[in-house]
Amino acid sequence: RVVEEVDTKCHLLYIKYQCTGATKKSGLSKDLMELVHEGMLSPHGLSSTVDNIKRRREKR
Repeated sequence: RVVEEVDTKCHLLYIKYQCTGATKKSGLSKDLMELVHEGMLSPHGLSSTVDNIKRRREKR
């Protein structure tokens, strides 16, 4: 999804996520959340994480 403002173009990543327990994450959701978390900490931000997710989907 792309949101455009006067001088800004932002790519938004929306992830619906539901925990299965108090502190447990499981399955693909755990892998996805780890990718997103790493993306937030990386110098390139979420844009590189989104590119990685797209590449993984294309390989399937």
